[in-house]
Amino acid sequence: MTTRPRPADPADCDPAVEVPAVIRIDSAGIQLTVEPATVSMSPEEGIAITFPPNEVSLTDAGMSTNTTEAFTVEAGVDVAITAPATEEPSAGSCGPA
Repeated sequence: MTTRPRPADPADCDPAVEVPAVIRIDSAGIQLTVEPATVSMSPEEGIAITFPPNEVSLTDAGMSTNTTEAFTVEAGVDVAITAPATEEPSAGSCGPA
């Protein structure tokens, strides 16, 4: 097996990827950032995933999603959805027009 000698200065190394991945582990928890996405895990705060403009959080109290786009939910339990606007069914769809 042959090995390539390491450069004296880490700045001289070729990056493994175009977008760097940063992992921070400290007393606040674990944070993984690969721009523009961030995943944070903390015993006190739970898990948060941010991929702007979308956010998902999972805590012992439940899960929440904030998004500006439409999304699909698949769950084996009841799902409660809160939204600032309601879409009325259009004519020809199931339900009142």
